[in-house]
Amino acid sequence: MNFSIPRSSIPSFDKVLFANKAALNGWSELMKCSCAQCPHLTFFYISILSKVLFWYRVVAAGNCPRSGTENDASSNRSQTSSSTQEVSPPPAGQFSVRPTLIQIGILDLDQEDQANLRCVILLRELRKVEKAIDEMTSVNRSTDHDAGDPASHAAKWSLLGISKIRDELQDTIQKVKQSRDQG
Repeated sequence: MNFSIPRSSIPSFDKVLFANKAALNGWSELMKCSCAQCPHLTFFYISILSKVLFWYRVVAAGNCPRSGTENDASSNRSQTSSSTQEVSPPPAGQFSVRPTLIQIGILDLDQEDQANLRCVILLRELRKVEKAIDEMTSVNRSTDHDAGDPASHAAKWSLLGISKIRDELQDTIQKVKQSRDQG
């Protein structure tokens, strides 16, 4: 059985950036709100960070390597604008992001320069995620409850996932840097 999905249903680099920016829009203000101290909302915030980081990892896997399948900017442009082209779905558990054509004014950049710029942009966005993690961990979650109190207990374990998110972020940053520095 052959499954195929329209190329237009695979998100593009710019759409991932846009969606993740929207997800983190207002993050600083949210972390200043007293609701940021609620353990159940902490899980929600961690899931937002996890999803943002997931898509950045997908971008890093497909948009930063120097070796590309396209030979020049014009073929990349036709690939980006084609919505009727069919592609096979990614293997189970894998996702992909289409590269976005990067052009400076009338200058068409070659594939390698575009990959370099996508890496630079991705690193900048990953630093924003790092800042969001730092803001989340700096929220004062101290409670006036005793150690046996369910609220105190929930406040302690609600942040357990954040260390894993931070580790994944650092791993992603390193992979993007290595990819950018190759060649």
